[in-house]
Amino acid sequence: MTDQDTPGRAAVLTVSDRAAAGAFVDTAGPAVASMRREAGFAAADPDV
Repeated sequence: MTDQDTPGRAAVLTVSDRAAAGAFVDTAGPAVASMRREAGFAAADPDV
């Protein structure tokens, strides 16, 4: 397997005081992680 055959890795970190406090549910992080996976990246679950 060459480097070109290996998918890239991606991390998604949402920086938000309100999301961290539970004032609202972060939807942007999961959406970005999903887009990265669809593009062939190995993406862990997003974190706030």
